[in-house]
Amino acid sequence: MRPLSYSAGRVTAKICSRKFVALGRVLRHWEDIVGADLAAKAQPVRLTYRRTKGKDKPTATLHIATTPAQSTALHYQSGVILERINQVFGERWIARLAFVVHH
Repeated sequence: MRPLSYSAGRVTAKICSRKFVALGRVLRHWEDIVGADLAAKAQPVRLTYRRTKGKDKPTATLHIATTPAQSTALHYQSGVILERINQVFGERWIARLAFVVHH
């Protein structure tokens, strides 16, 4: 019998690697998505996934770190940002944006 840590490590490695690969894709294209001005003021920091009833694939929320002032401006532009993300990647896997305020 093997310890639980043996299996847990293999399972979490697969899950975590997918999540970080997806975030890396967003980071690589971030300036193309939001433009140079906003890219300097806001940075993607995390992706979280949630399963929705009736859908095959989970949807993702992109967490973006920004200042309090930029958070409001980005909130008003979130529809445009989501549209650009989906244009760049050709699929609708990011459904929401969440803004994380830092100083």
